[in-house]
Amino acid sequence: MYTKFTFFLLACMCLFAGACSSDNQYEDSSVYVTINDWTHKFPPNATHTVPMTIMASGKKGWEGTVKVMVKKGEDILNETEGTIKVARESEEKLSLDIQLPEEEGTYEIVAEITGHQGQPVKNRRLIEIDKPFEF
Repeated sequence: MYTKFTFFLLACMCLFAGACSSDNQYEDSSVYVTINDWTHKFPPNATHTVPMTIMASGKKGWEGTVKVMVKKGEDILNETEGTIKVARESEEKLSLDIQLPEEEGTYEIVAEITGHQGQPVKNRRLIEIDKPFEF
């Protein structure tokens, strides 16, 4: 029994290793976007510079469009974009200016790129638009 079980485990490991090494079945690279700003209170109608880091890990670099959006729920209120190229196993910085809403409330700043598999990769920050207190 011990010999059959060991053989079974060895066969499973070989099949798994073969499947994981196939470039057609598994992606060996990842790409990430991070908003490098934790400011959460802004005056109405301000222009805000959103600093981001785009990282590519694995066998592939990444090149493409970075979108920054201001959202209220699912509604996109403002959007801007830029392009960047990131070598494999490295990161690049990008900052984009975006106009913030005039109306007070809670909003979301979203940075978005398209990953190697064609799926969106996002990073989000909640923000508050609030008029400054006046005496």
